Amino acid sequence: MITSHLGIAVTVNAALWAYFLKSYVEQTLEPQHLLIVSAISSLLLGLWRYYTRYLDNHLASLYPQLLLSEGILGVPPKLGTSGYLTEEVKGTERILNSNFGLEQRVNAISYIVKKRQIGNRGHLGMDVFVVCWLFLFFVLSCIYAFSVGTFFSILCLVGGNLSGFIFLFLGMARFQGKLDEPCVDEALKKIQKPQKKSLPPK
Repeated sequence: MITSHLGIAVTVNAALWAYFLKSYVEQTLEPQHLLIVSAISSLLLGLWRYYTRYLDNHLASLYPQLLLSEGILGVPPKLGTSGYLTEEVKGTERILNSNFGLEQRVNAISYIVKKRQIGNRGHLGMDVFVVCWLFLFFVLSCIYAFSVGTFFSILCLVGGNLSGFIFLFLGMARFQGKLDEPCVDEALKKIQKPQKKSLPPK
């Protein structure tokens, strides 16, 4: 789904700007239509990055369940979800390669997921790329909007360009990011604490 949405976002934005440039060259569009195209493109890019981060966060929330299932089935530690995390998310190897029991390791990974630090999976690079495009659209819109000074131009600037930035930064702030050592230390401390034994059901 994430790959599909990438293709859709690129295709829609390319088609949008290609239509604008073609129409502008043929003089069937006015220069102020740049504001509309820029606003729509910025909003679409921001929503795309937010939704992609949302999907990635949902995927990351499955890691504890996958680790538990794979551990019960006897999947070798270097394979499956455990192998992927130890290779791609630096710091998780301290947990997954430790001598703790399966349930303790799963609880530690679950803690990291809840802290939203289970890694970027390449999304940060894409976010930075989109920031550059949004900034370019924003500069172009500012140059035209403030030279014209109409309410419509300011509305496009705020409604589209700035909304794209807001959705992008919300996605970067609310969902999974880079794992740091203090979070790993805290996760290890929590699973080292003696667990209260639950009473058997009557």
